[in-house]
Amino acid sequence: MAWDPSSRRQGIVGFNGALGGCALALVAPPAGPALVLWLVLVPLAGALSAACLEGLRSWWFGRTGLPPLSLPACLIGWLLPLLLAGLGAIGIQTDPVEPSLSLSASLPFAGEGSPLPWLVQGVVRGFGQVFLCTGLPSGMLVLLSVLLASPVAALLGALGALTAALTGLLLGLNSWEEVISGAYGFNAVLAAIALGGIFFAPTRRSVPIAIAGAALTIPLERILLAPLTRVGLPLSSLPFVLATWLMLVMVRRRLPALVPVALHAILTPEEHRRRFRVARRLLADFRHRLHHAASPGTGPGPSLASFMQPALVAKWLELFRQLDLDSSGCLSLKELRRALAGDCAQQSPAEVRALLDRVLQHMDLNRDGRLDAAEFVEMVLRLQRLSQGHERLLTYLLPVDANADGHLDRAELQRLLRSVGARPLQPEEEVRIFGPQQRPLTWGEFVDLLLLS
Repeated sequence: MAWDPSSRRQGIVGFNGALGGCALALVAPPAGPALVLWLVLVPLAGALSAACLEGLRSWWFGRTGLPPLSLPACLIGWLLPLLLAGLGAIGIQTDPVEPSLSLSASLPFAGEGSPLPWLVQGVVRGFGQVFLCTGLPSGMLVLLSVLLASPVAALLGALGALTAALTGLLLGLNSWEEVISGAYGFNAVLAAIALGGIFFAPTRRSVPIAIAGAALTIPLERILLAPLTRVGLPLSSLPFVLATWLMLVMVRRRLPALVPVALHAILTPEEHRRRFRVARRLLADFRHRLHHAASPGTGPGPSLASFMQPALVAKWLELFRQLDLDSSGCLSLKELRRALAGDCAQQSPAEVRALLDRVLQHMDLNRDGRLDAAEFVEMVLRLQRLSQGHERLLTYLLPVDANADGHLDRAELQRLLRSVGARPLQPEEEVRIFGPQQRPLTWGEFVDLLLLS
């Protein structure tokens, strides 16, 4: 299959197989005669889940833009139990409450005393129920593992489980026993993490969406539970899948300025947050400089050097003196070309001249055709800032290209600025960026603007 190595390393290919294996171990425990059958079916479930995930990735996502999530695990978890039941290996359960998620008889009733300890217990068990583990110690281990891998994900998951518990109690859909068991909280854990920090960077706008998605899993569970258990199928993580899809569609239509994370670039919520902050910092600086350039009498605005440590500025001033061979106090075009000779060895003289022309056009504030020390330091600091966040910036920007044409047009840039809380562009600023003909920019041209404007 056409999976890239990073998808395998990050577990994107295997997590549905892991969930499917947990489900099979529940319906056909690996003991006695079922052990041989289990050893055959678990690898089969993993292979089928990967094939199903690839099919959904290429067909479903291509048509809807919605990720497959754990739907392959649900489908495999329905198909193989029905197959086992047809072979007589297991019996069909028709109990309206899923046996894998039912409350232990030894669990105390939580109708008396402060509800806080029972809510906490329900949150912890909700993490364990993601892997069909009903015990409190196993829930604590899963929660601890998530906390070590991503504190933000653990916080979002706990918030989701708590939201689901309160929603179920307030709407009268869940009993205290069900809340404590975490049986109807694990879908909320998954939905909150997915919406609050995986498919969107953790921000003030993504957290309410995560809470709404977690709350939505409760009515979806109640709607789906009866018809599925009637035919002997587990509810599994289907409420998580549907709640996440519904929220993604609503956000796409109602909050287009909330930029999603590119699916091929999904990592931890912490990394998504860092990308957002890099984009916000660079775009805010660009927007500030653009406003000064477009407003007569405001001047060029504060330089980056004024915010830097003096030792760092002194380092670049020393480099300027080394490049200024004739000690004129300015770098000529010839001196700049010599300074860039090593970095531009693979480029033609025409490309180097074009690069220098762009540098001089934007950084030569007094328009004398040369760079003085202050202009040179400003150029280097901007280049350093952009280079440090270049990959994170571009990763954040890619989903903004809604039509995937490799260009950034006026509407897409306005959306990008709104996503980081910057003011919308004024007409004169749009002309400065896109020209009178409103020609879309390539991503390379836009990065040049971030660096040089």
